[in-house]
Amino acid sequence: MMNVQESLTSTITSRRLIAAMCVMTLAIAACGSDDAADPAPPQDTGTTSGNDGPTSGTVECSETAIRAGLEGYDDTIVSVDGFQCEDGWAVASLSVADDPDDPDEMRAGIAVLEAEGQFWIPKDQGDVCGSLPEIDDNGQPIYPDDAQVPASLWPLACWSN
Repeated sequence: MMNVQESLTSTITSRRLIAAMCVMTLAIAACGSDDAADPAPPQDTGTTSGNDGPTSGTVECSETAIRAGLEGYDDTIVSVDGFQCEDGWAVASLSVADDPDDPDEMRAGIAVLEAEGQFWIPKDQGDVCGSLPEIDDNGQPIYPDDAQVPASLWPLACWSN
């Protein structure tokens, strides 16, 4: 049985974790797009797509299109907190949970998607982020030559979660 001090410490720790998660979610959301506030035209995906050669067609860089690509995602997606798209790739910052009704279960997640025609297809980070990066003199990772994700999206897609 927990005593009062253990109960208070547990409550404070839980509240700090929730507050930290909220701050992180807001920071990530500020970096992404919001299709309601910033409508983006369909993105031309005529660039190379991994090892599969050129892709064709267009895919929308919108929360709706990205959510459609995330159907069947391993965890329950509570919210899409932000996203960025470039050169036929999208990275979505997510809040996920095993039990969406329990806020203590919520955690941050990252999804990497590649455009195939008019659809976003989820990709395994281990397959598209390249080899383990070297670290520069400032302690920052160096974009690996074998990464498939564009360099501009790589830090969020491969190094943030």
